[in-house]
Amino acid sequence: MSGYSIVDQPGVYGIQGVPSPANKPGARMVFAHWKDLSGNFWLFGGGGYDEFGAIGGLNDLWKYDLTSNVWTWINGNNFVSGSGIYGAKCVASVSNIPRVRNETRACWTDACGNFWLFGGFRFVGINYNDLWHYNHLTNEWLWVSGDSIYNQPGVYGTQGASSPSNKPGARSGTVSWMDNSGNLWLFGGYGSPNFYNDLWKYVPDPNCAGASPLVAAASPDTSICLGDSVQLNASGGINYNWNPSTGLSDSTVSNPLASPDTTTTYFVTVSTDICSAMDSITINVYSDPIISISGDTGICEGDNTTLTASGGTAYLWNTGDTTASITVNPTDTTNYKVTVFNGSCFATDSIMVAVQTSSLNIVNIEICTGDSTFAGGSYQTTSGTYFDTLNVSGECDSVLITQLNVNSLPQVDAGTNITINADSCVALSASAGVIYIWTPPIGLSCTDCQNPLGCPGQTTTYYLTIIDANGCIGNDDVTITVTPKQVIPCSEKIFVPDIFSPNHDGQNDVLQVIGKGFNVVIFMIYNRWGERVFITENKSYGWDGTYKGEMMSPAVFVYYLEVTCTDTGEKFTTKGDITLVR
Repeated sequence: MSGYSIVDQPGVYGIQGVPSPANKPGARMVFAHWKDLSGNFWLFGGGGYDEFGAIGGLNDLWKYDLTSNVWTWINGNNFVSGSGIYGAKCVASVSNIPRVRNETRACWTDACGNFWLFGGFRFVGINYNDLWHYNHLTNEWLWVSGDSIYNQPGVYGTQGASSPSNKPGARSGTVSWMDNSGNLWLFGGYGSPNFYNDLWKYVPDPNCAGASPLVAAASPDTSICLGDSVQLNASGGINYNWNPSTGLSDSTVSNPLASPDTTTTYFVTVSTDICSAMDSITINVYSDPIISISGDTGICEGDNTTLTASGGTAYLWNTGDTTASITVNPTDTTNYKVTVFNGSCFATDSIMVAVQTSSLNIVNIEICTGDSTFAGGSYQTTSGTYFDTLNVSGECDSVLITQLNVNSLPQVDAGTNITINADSCVALSASAGVIYIWTPPIGLSCTDCQNPLGCPGQTTTYYLTIIDANGCIGNDDVTITVTPKQVIPCSEKIFVPDIFSPNHDGQNDVLQVIGKGFNVVIFMIYNRWGERVFITENKSYGWDGTYKGEMMSPAVFVYYLEVTCTDTGEKFTTKGDITLVR
């Protein structure tokens, strides 16, 4: 397909990044190699011949296009024994390049088609334990982990427990795999003069931006009542596709409104131009409970009765009991109210247990609109006077007169939806009531007050339940939409004048760092002979143009400044010239 039919031939490199039928790598062995998502072949380094016929260690990167049968010199040096450039950890750069190495068998291709390699040796006795990532779209190497110097020992930590400080020792000839989650695995190897049989797992760090995998993040599972809706949220990519689309306002946005009729698991595929990832969210849909209460509604004084509610999965009686059945022995006629829950949905009903102490009992009962109570031989939902004859065994027959008053449900207003900036708060305001219940509690100053302070870290819908003086329940909700915080780069907050005139005229007499939102770590000024004439760690303190009590002559000075931004913790350094005039 390509190459020479004779041995020990030098490479033909051509122009870096330009494919040519004449191009071909020099004869070599024990190099790193990959196959990209298009099926093309790649190789890096090894030991062999460079473009000039010299033999030694290589750190060149080549691509072989399977369709055109053409090699391309992509990256690295075209001569042996080239130097490596590590740059800063987790900072990709076109100037970065791994050191010359051989026997780099630990190499992986991730789901985005990018390449990884670990370790190797330059020659006997010189081994590496650095982990590299190569982005084939930007042609940038990124030093991810490990050391930039050779023959470093491993840091094992606790077996089975991950830690940012853990790292394998320098070695070559390892065996490697990538699991279905995109994690990198390696086993064993040789690091002169030792052989290893240790197994390592590396989970790509999302904080290492240049090498982080694509991660789909959907909002947590949730529950709604039949007929309600909830907003779904996903992040991590550019394009979004929700499946199934049934019940969604839009299946191609990151935050559709979902109104399913049944419990549904929605899968979201998050993608960029070449990568994709999937997550899911389950919405449990519950129907409002249909309550039934059984039990004796009339007893003699001193007796008890068992009341049993049905129609839901959880129960709360006004006695405080949380079981479906309760046994009561009231001394007076008593109304027992039960709230029945089905997931996040609920309904309330009540039953009157009359205690017969005389032949005539008059009771006043108050219920809420939508509730019912047993009176007049059936369940009643409207105000009025109802008569019941209680036929209890023994001597307790009596007449019960029920004065029923049905109270309206409270009109609940949680306020209008509002948009705030990240790290901001807003005061929520509820309509009047007696008992307030705000959910979820995350980001609220209180959950049982009328006007909590809302400080959510992300867009959140708060649900308000109000119980009025009659024990009636109403609901409303309000959504606080949180917009991302705009961060001003540290470099744009700082200004150092390049000229000043300390002649005591009240203008430009003192040179100091100008701006806000940062703390000065150190500010130093040197004269042209390299002698430091001023230093401070306080941005409020400046140089008045003197040194050792003497006024300095007009000249050009050099400053060095290092600051830390107070909002992000970012460190920023700069230097420049300052002209002193009089």
